[in-house]
Amino acid sequence: MELTVSPFQRAGAWSITYMTNKPHPRTLTRDDLNTAITRIGADATTAKHATKDNPGWAWRCALQAGFPNSPATHATSKRDPATLLHERLGPDIGTDETWPCHLCGTAASHRWDKSMLPLGPAAAHVNDTPDNQPGMPTCQECRVAMWAMPYTSAWDRGKLWTPDPIRDEEEEPLLRAFWDRTQTALEEGAPSWSDTPNPLDLAWDSIATEPRYVRLVQWDSPNRGHAYLRQVDILPAVAAWISAAEERGYRPWLDALTKVGKPLHRLLLVSSVNQVIHRAAVFGREHPLRRVTIPTNRLALSRPYAEFDVDEALAALPPVPKGCPLPPSQPGPNPPGQHIGPPTLRTITAWGDRKTFKAWAVDARCVVSEQTLRQRIRTGWTPEKAISTPGQRGPSKQ
Repeated sequence: MELTVSPFQRAGAWSITYMTNKPHPRTLTRDDLNTAITRIGADATTAKHATKDNPGWAWRCALQAGFPNSPATHATSKRDPATLLHERLGPDIGTDETWPCHLCGTAASHRWDKSMLPLGPAAAHVNDTPDNQPGMPTCQECRVAMWAMPYTSAWDRGKLWTPDPIRDEEEEPLLRAFWDRTQTALEEGAPSWSDTPNPLDLAWDSIATEPRYVRLVQWDSPNRGHAYLRQVDILPAVAAWISAAEERGYRPWLDALTKVGKPLHRLLLVSSVNQVIHRAAVFGREHPLRRVTIPTNRLALSRPYAEFDVDEALAALPPVPKGCPLPPSQPGPNPPGQHIGPPTLRTITAWGDRKTFKAWAVDARCVVSEQTLRQRIRTGWTPEKAISTPGQRGPSKQ
């Protein structure tokens, strides 16, 4: 099975690889696809008969988040999911009319719409397809991969987190972590996902252990209304920052920043430069002594409480590596000498009422002077106004 530009197809291909104990998606055979179809159908049947807060309900929630309109998951459908999925995921029909698969280009005789294809167009919306016909042409390999994708995704509050395995030549460790989470829930017949690890906690631990560029997609495809899609990129420099912060024991301090304003997971916080700058500045104004006492009972530390000095915590972290090239947006190696992504990250100074706080920001040429920055903080400064457009000299004109 070849890996395409779709993160759902790539994640699903790795799911089939784990199901069949193969080393890489490119080693999958037709028999492996049949094995995956049988497994997917059996798990869907179990989920279809599960009731709320009873064994199997967790997997039903995951399938309904990705395929809410499918007769294999819809509550009113009377068809057996295993039988239906064997039909829909089986080999292409030998007909004279075929189309190139919209993902890999292979000849396909099936056209899938929103009922079977995640985030696909509705059957009636022919203007959303390239050839103005209902549904998108999808070959068997890509169809099976799409329905295997939830096994390496993670359900969280009605939406799915799907890692985008950018490095096609090797396994993405986060995919394996999500796969293990799903397998535990299926084996135990989990009634909910509340007792399983938080997906973003798994992502944080994975990045801290092995700093690398990670892309996560949060999405759902509701029966009514617009689909939801959000992409979170953890750049190489930010991943190195996360690893250093974790190694030096600053997770409690980061968790304190997540409570400034609207609660936000630490992974989503550090993925945005402006949020870190803004919350650090607000934190300084609200805590003029620059010290915060954080309960650490859950962290199993030797002391019941630990104090972290904000300035020391930020200053102790090593500088962000410079010149980190980003992987391309599509699979494949970077062209020689080509650097894709934003400018190099560096440290700047963001002023609070009395004290200096350091946070990550864009290249030095995009930063206003400290005097201007101090003035803006006192007059309703926001991080977006403090950073100029890349390549612009001097303060922002906003």
